Amino acid sequence: MKVAAIDMNTASAREVKQRCPKAEAVFDLLNAVVLYRHKMADRVRVDQTNALWED
Repeated sequence: MKVAAIDMNTASAREVKQRCPKAEAVFDLLNAVVLYRHKMADRVRVDQTNALWED
């Protein structure tokens, strides 16, 4: 096995490294997009909250 698609957590990466030491672990695109969306939504919420407190 050359490549293993994994979720974005350290347990998955550790498991690939233990069981398939020569395989490269790559993040599943769906999980990357979901993480990005959550981070962006959090950033918007923080910015909006800060703007309300400044008024």
